[in-house]
Amino acid sequence: MKALNLNSKFILFALLISVIPLGFSLFLSIMNNQKMSSLSVEESMKLGDADMTHIVENVNSMCLAQNGLAQEVISNALKTSRNILESTGKVTLSMDEKVTWNAVNQFTKTATSIDLPKMLVGGQWLEKNQDMNSPSIIVDKTRDLSVETCTIFQRMNEKGDMLRVCTNVQKLDGKRAIGTFIPAVNPNGSPNAVVSTVLKGNTFKGRAFVVNAWYMTAYEPIYDDSNNVVGILYVGIKQKTLEKSLVDEIVKIKVGQTGHVYVLNSKGEYIVSKNNEQNGQNILDTKDGAGNFFIQDIIEKAHGLDAGNTGSHKYFLNRNEKLPQTKIVKIKYFKDWDWIIGVEAYEEDFLVVKDKIIKLGRHSNYLFVIASAIILAAVMLASFFFARRITKPIMLTTEGLYRGTDQTYLSSTQVSDSSQSLAEGSSRQAASIEETSASMEEISSMTKQNSANASQADNLMMDANKVINTATESMEQVIASMDDISKASEETSKIIKTIDEIAFQTNLLALNAAVEAARAGEAGAGFAVVADEVRNLAMRAADAAKNTAEMIEGTVKKINAGSMLVSATNKAFSKVAESSTKVGQLVSEISKASKEQSNGIEQVTSAFQDMDRVIQQNAVDTEESASAAEIMTTQTEQLREHVGDLVLLVSGKKDQGTALKNYRAIKTISSRPGSSKRKKILPRRPEKIRAVNYLPVDTDEDF
Repeated sequence: MKALNLNSKFILFALLISVIPLGFSLFLSIMNNQKMSSLSVEESMKLGDADMTHIVENVNSMCLAQNGLAQEVISNALKTSRNILESTGKVTLSMDEKVTWNAVNQFTKTATSIDLPKMLVGGQWLEKNQDMNSPSIIVDKTRDLSVETCTIFQRMNEKGDMLRVCTNVQKLDGKRAIGTFIPAVNPNGSPNAVVSTVLKGNTFKGRAFVVNAWYMTAYEPIYDDSNNVVGILYVGIKQKTLEKSLVDEIVKIKVGQTGHVYVLNSKGEYIVSKNNEQNGQNILDTKDGAGNFFIQDIIEKAHGLDAGNTGSHKYFLNRNEKLPQTKIVKIKYFKDWDWIIGVEAYEEDFLVVKDKIIKLGRHSNYLFVIASAIILAAVMLASFFFARRITKPIMLTTEGLYRGTDQTYLSSTQVSDSSQSLAEGSSRQAASIEETSASMEEISSMTKQNSANASQADNLMMDANKVINTATESMEQVIASMDDISKASEETSKIIKTIDEIAFQTNLLALNAAVEAARAGEAGAGFAVVADEVRNLAMRAADAAKNTAEMIEGTVKKINAGSMLVSATNKAFSKVAESSTKVGQLVSEISKASKEQSNGIEQVTSAFQDMDRVIQQNAVDTEESASAAEIMTTQTEQLREHVGDLVLLVSGKKDQGTALKNYRAIKTISSRPGSSKRKKILPRRPEKIRAVNYLPVDTDEDF
């Protein structure tokens, strides 16, 4: 296996000390970014889920409050209507006088002719009044004092069918809805809840279908003198009237960036849609991106929820002509109004923070990779040029010395054979030394250029340090951003505390209102109910504020944990900056060494000039050179061995040279038996011997 030359060792060492710390730092940065991304996804989804759950629960609470208020209003209206009825007189049936009615079933719209005795109140017949402009007793007075609608029903038969004989409920044609009746049995064969409750002597309160719409109602039985149920006293508010203000508030609720709140009934009709654009539209058969009837699935899940529970559903839907994306729905069923409350948003909307963190992490990684690439390129370029500039002159020098020792060896042998040969050899050697001196001057010039290149590489390393410092500053900005997020969360917590204080003050005001209402007696009964509901709302708002504050406190802790991770990454960048600074110091030292080498080569050039003068003197003293040549031969052989070791170190290979082989051949022949005289087996001597010309033109393979 061929040994690595000095050039390859230098480059390999420079790469190793650069790649190892850079690679380890990049690995730590990627791992930290992945951990931050996973943590942001998990926390974003938790916060989004909790936010949607709170919104759907708040909407349900709004419905409960509105429904509770409506029930109180209806109870008060029923009490008012009962008082009006009782003050007017007893309810009796005139068995002697019959009235023919064309009774219409309010569900099936089928008509039946029936004769019923006149229903009298205080001896006054209720009449068959269909004109809304003509007054009807009891029902119109109830409307003026309390709610929208009031009706007096008369029992039609033993089954309990109830006929409207006096009402202020309007039909679609604008007339009073007298002559319509509530059947005791619904079209599907089930007992009618209103009729069955009243026949048992109880009051029905709740949602009921009245003529052509849904109402929040109260039905109270009317008894005769024998305590038999002969009719019903009804009061009610149209559900759409109650819904109007609530619908307007629900539409204003925003969920994330694109989410919204909607309300469906069990038929799949929109009660509340986004921006009220599809109110009343039936979407029961709408399919999602996977072809599923997701509205039917949502309604089925809503009906299966226990009271007070919240359900979830996911489906796929195309978004802005993209591939289907996951949409999350939080479901609540408000049974009193048959409302399926849905809060929906795209899952992608909750991952905005994750995308920003991933983008920031990628940006940091890109900057780190770019900085690393610049550093590695600078190191490779610097190590290549430095190694080339350092080893090439050394190789040229060693090769020159190697060849020079060969020539010196030959010259010393020739001097020992003949003084004339010594003189000629000395002359040729003098010429070689002159040319070597010229070559050394060229080498000196190249070494100066090498020093300049080393200085330029030092400047490149300084630029690389600036890039790394910029990346470190970016990480510090990320830490500052994380601190700002934490401070914003703390400010939000303060706002929640303010809401809690407002709820507490509202509770106190509600208590004061209840006390004042109690002092007012019966006249303040309705206000007492309202004050009680306001107090309950204040208590629920306080509980919600407390839960939100606890969640924000948990979020602040996790943001602080993320900040610690970013700080760790910043420290890793600082270590990279320290490593780059050390590499820059090494490059600076190499630059200084190149300058010192240039000075050394100039001294070698001066030494060669001195050698030239000495050799000229040797050419004059030819007889003294003959004896000195023998000593020079031995010394040259030892010098050549040392030069061979230097060549092995620089180029990774060893060559004994031609002259030494020839000399050994001479020594072998002269030492044979019978050889009394040494024979000359020498190569033909060139006119001028230039050691540097033994080198090939392209020496890249040796480096």
